[in-house]
Amino acid sequence: MKIKKLSISDQIVNEIKQAIIKGKLKPGDKLPNERQLAENYGVSRIPVREALRILSYVGILDTRHGGGTYVSKDNTDFLIESLSTLLVFGKKPVIEMLELRIILETEAARLAALNVDENLKKQIKAAKEEVEEELKLLKKGINGDFSEKDKKFHTLIARASQNTLFEKFINSIGETLVIHQEYNILDEDSLGKIEFYHNGVYEGIRDGDPQKSSVMMREHLEIIKKLVLQRI
Repeated sequence: MKIKKLSISDQIVNEIKQAIIKGKLKPGDKLPNERQLAENYGVSRIPVREALRILSYVGILDTRHGGGTYVSKDNTDFLIESLSTLLVFGKKPVIEMLELRIILETEAARLAALNVDENLKKQIKAAKEEVEEELKLLKKGINGDFSEKDKKFHTLIARASQNTLFEKFINSIGETLVIHQEYNILDEDSLGKIEFYHNGVYEGIRDGDPQKSSVMMREHLEIIKKLVLQRI
């Protein structure tokens, strides 16, 4: 399969996306008009127009008829998606993502204890019990569907926080979650700790105790970090 060279419009798309990721362009900022952009990039207005059309179509830019083109204020999906570029194998990116998980999931667990509704409480309890069933299988040497069940548990907690970015974050790092899980389930002691901390996080959320839910989540992920550092 031959690798195609990027068209001029694709290069402009990438330049604008990078400017947003790096904070040079912020949500609500107005872009220069087509003529100015064409001059800045040293191209004709046709590829500029095409690039703006593409970015507007996917929701990164907001083009207002007669009012110019702006960076969308609701482009969180694109910004979270950019995290996926960090998901490569190797010690450094895996540890960095775990450190980010510790920060974000600890806060998600705290907020979940404050904001969870009864329906999500039941879903989190059910997800916790599903993980426990998978842990029983793992103790017998059978790896069934642990990865998906564990991700579901963490995703529901993020959802219960009522902050949509937390859930999008968990969904965006699927490959890294699997790597963390693989290093975390190598022995029976590790399996027991997963059950203990999952139960503690759930109890904190169930009882409306944000300190317990956040502390248990942080300790859970800190232990995973230590295991990864030892075994990666």
